[in-house]
Amino acid sequence: MKCAGRHYLVHEGRLYRIADERPRFSFAEKLGDPRRRGEFLRLFRDSSEELITLGGDVMAVAVPIDPH
Repeated sequence: MKCAGRHYLVHEGRLYRIADERPRFSFAEKLGDPRRRGEFLRLFRDSSEELITLGGDVMAVAVPIDPH
């Protein structure tokens, strides 16, 4: 859904803001190679940001929204 120029997504019962300021990327490109996967996923280890699929091979960075 889109609101006030931002994109939001409900995934597994949680609300996320799609980080439009971050580029979208290919799952196969970033996570398909096991050697590169670990390096890429470490970028999110201590972050509140998460990776979410937008369908097919397209992934995006998403920020969880606290409903309270």
